[in-house]
Amino acid sequence: MYEYYPLIVVGAIVGVFAVVLLTAYLCVKDKKQSMGFERQMGDKEIMDRLMLYAKPYWRQFLLVGAVMLFSIAYDMISPLIIGWIEELVAGDFAMRQIYRAVAVYVAILLVSMLCSYVQAVVLQKTGQRII
Repeated sequence: MYEYYPLIVVGAIVGVFAVVLLTAYLCVKDKKQSMGFERQMGDKEIMDRLMLYAKPYWRQFLLVGAVMLFSIAYDMISPLIIGWIEELVAGDFAMRQIYRAVAVYVAILLVSMLCSYVQAVVLQKTGQRII
């Protein structure tokens, strides 16, 4: 039972934040007119207008999408690589195997960091060009 306490605490914190944000939304939802929030266009019309501005930069968005897929793949594979390193250390191992496993992990980590940097730079530059 004790091993579930951290999970219960995190769930309670997330639940409290969800209730607070939902309550704030419900309090403001009907008061938009009195707060001066008036919007004449629907969401689809707004998105259509935004897509017209972003259309010339489809290549940049495609690049960012590919980079994001790699970042997601790294986030999924990272625990597996760490588990592989832990298994090597737990058993009878040679230092060469540990060095190789850590080198693989570091190489993938560096590529992931580079991809995150490229993603941020491309999105910022593209956003500035659109504006």
